[in-house]
Amino acid sequence: MGVIKRQGIKNIFITYIGVVIGAISAIFIQPAFLTSTELGFTRNLYNFSFLLSIALPLGLPNIILRFFPQYKEGKEIKKYFLGFILFYLLISSLVSTGLFLIFKNQIVGLYKTESSLFISYFLCVVPYALIIAFNSSLTAYSQAVFKSTVPSFLNDVVSRMLVIIITVLYFYRLIPFDYYVLFLLLIYLLVSVILMFYLNQFNLISFKIKANVIKSIPLRRVIPYGLTLCIISFTSYGLKSIDAIVLGVSSLSNVAVYSTAVFLAMFIEVPLGSIERISHSKIAESYSKGNFSEMEKIYSESVKYLLVFGGFIFIGINACSKFVFQFLPEEYSQAVHLVMILSFGCLVNVATGINNAIIFYTNYFKGGGVLLVLAFALTLILDVSFIPQYGMTAAAVITAAVAIIYNVAKFLIIYNGFGFQPYSFQSVKIAFIIAVCFVIALLLPQFTKNAVLNIVLNGILVSTIYTFLIYRIEVIPEIFASVKSKLFK
Repeated sequence: MGVIKRQGIKNIFITYIGVVIGAISAIFIQPAFLTSTELGFTRNLYNFSFLLSIALPLGLPNIILRFFPQYKEGKEIKKYFLGFILFYLLISSLVSTGLFLIFKNQIVGLYKTESSLFISYFLCVVPYALIIAFNSSLTAYSQAVFKSTVPSFLNDVVSRMLVIIITVLYFYRLIPFDYYVLFLLLIYLLVSVILMFYLNQFNLISFKIKANVIKSIPLRRVIPYGLTLCIISFTSYGLKSIDAIVLGVSSLSNVAVYSTAVFLAMFIEVPLGSIERISHSKIAESYSKGNFSEMEKIYSESVKYLLVFGGFIFIGINACSKFVFQFLPEEYSQAVHLVMILSFGCLVNVATGINNAIIFYTNYFKGGGVLLVLAFALTLILDVSFIPQYGMTAAAVITAAVAIIYNVAKFLIIYNGFGFQPYSFQSVKIAFIIAVCFVIALLLPQFTKNAVLNIVLNGILVSTIYTFLIYRIEVIPEIFASVKSKLFK
C-alpha cells in the first residue's frame, strides 16, 4: 500500500487540519455570527447545490477514476484528457441544467411558505452547482494521476478558511448579505483555478479538445457507466443530506441545529474520506489488472486502521459534545442527543472500510447502484413520514439505521462476489474496547463549571484509556513503533 499509505497519511493530516478549521467555523463562528435562519439557508444552499453538482456532469468524476488508469500511460491522452473532461462536462451540464429548470416551480413550491430566504436565492443553486461540478471533476483527475495532496489542502483547508473570512466580514457589516452569498459561490471557483495552475506544473493541463483523444475513449462503455454512477453518487449524497433538506421545508432554523449535530458526528468519517481519496483510483487500477490480492489487502488494511481511528474519534465526540454545545446559543442544546445517535451510523460507515470503491469501481457497480437507490428510497419515505411529526430525532434515528442496513448489505455483496472477509478476532477486540470506552465516556462527570476544561479533561481521560487498550492488544504495532522512534529521535 505504498502510494496509499504515503498520500493517505498526508491526506489524513491535511483533512484533520481542515476539520479543525471547519469545526471552528461551523460550531463557533457561523452559529454566533449568523442567525439560525441564515445559517440554515447556507446549509440548504450547499446541500441543494452539491446534489445538483452530482447530476450535472453525469458521472464524470467516476468516469475519470474508473477509466483513466487504463489510458494514462499514453502521454498524449494523459495531457489532453482534460479536454475530454471539459467537453463531456459542457454537454452533460446543458442537459442536466435544462431538466433541473423544468422542475424548478415544483421545488420552489415546497419552500415558499416557511423558507422564503432560500427561495430568494434559489437561482444561485445553478451557478454554484456548476462550479462545484467542475471542481469535483478536476479533483478526480488529480486523484487519478496520484496528485491528491494539494487538492485535499485546497478543498479542506483553503476553502474553509475563506468561508470564515467572509463570515467575519459579513458579521461586521463590511459586506452585505448578497455579497456573502456571491463569495460562497466563488470560493470553489478560486480553488479550481489554483488547482489548474498546480497540475500545469506537471504538464497535465491542456484545454485543447482533440478528436483523436475522444475517439480513443470507448464512449459506449463510458457513458452508460457514467450515467449509472451519476445516479449512484446522487443517491449516495442524498442519503447524507435528504434529512436536512426535508427538515428545511418546515424550518431553516431546525436545519442549522441539526446540521451542527451532523457536523460533529461526521468527524468520525474523516479518516475514511482521506483514505478514499487515493484508494478509489488504486482499487480501480488493481481491478483493471486483475490484481485481486492487492484489492483484498487494501480492503483489510482499511477496515483495521479505520476501525481504530474511527473508534477513537467516536468515543471522544461522545465524551465532549455536551460541553461543546455550551458555547452555542440555547436553541442548539437540543442537538446533544442527536450527536450520539448519528455517531453510531458514522462509526459503522468507517468500520466497513473502503467497501464503496470495491463495489462501484468493479463490475458489481450495478448491483451496488440498485442497493443504494433502495437505501435512498427507504430514507426518503421514512423522512417524509416521520420528520414532520417527530422532527430532528426522527431524522437522526432514520439516518443511523439506514446506514447500518446499507453497510451490512454492501459487506454481503463483496463477500459473495470476491470472497473478501476483512474482519478478524482483532476486530472484535477493537469493537469491545470501543464499547467499553463509550460507556466510560457517558459516565464521566462534569469536573468543573468551565466547558473548555471539561472538554480537555474528559477528552484526555477517555482517549488515554482507549489508546492504552489499543496498544495492549497490538493491533497496529507499526503505528506505535513509528511514534516511538520519532519521539526518541
